[in-house]
Amino acid sequence: MQVEVGGKTDWDLGVARQSINRKGKIEVTPMNGYWFLSLRDKNKYAFRTEPSTDVHLNLRPHKIGVFVDFEKGQVSFYNVDAKIHIYTFSDTFIECIYPFFSPCTNKSGKNDGPLIITPVNMTE
Repeated sequence: MQVEVGGKTDWDLGVARQSINRKGKIEVTPMNGYWFLSLRDKNKYAFRTEPSTDVHLNLRPHKIGVFVDFEKGQVSFYNVDAKIHIYTFSDTFIECIYPFFSPCTNKSGKNDGPLIITPVNMTE
């Protein structure tokens, strides 16, 4: 999938396994079935591992690509416009995984833009 993240200050984007916990306190780590990248405060990127893995990006992405190779157990993240690989998680998938994304809170209008799912262009 590819998602336009544009002018947002905060978002979460990745995949989650089918059986994730949806009630109570949720710990969003690969061990609990979540593989995703977060943006906070417009410039703080991190992968939700335990502990979190901070990511320093030289170019602010406008569109993020999330690509899964189920057989190899890989979830890869790319800055689509710059054609730059950001990170790849390696794990073993034992059940279905699904897209996971959150636009996060509005922050009094500072984060009111949408996340836009776009088609993957196979020629890029």
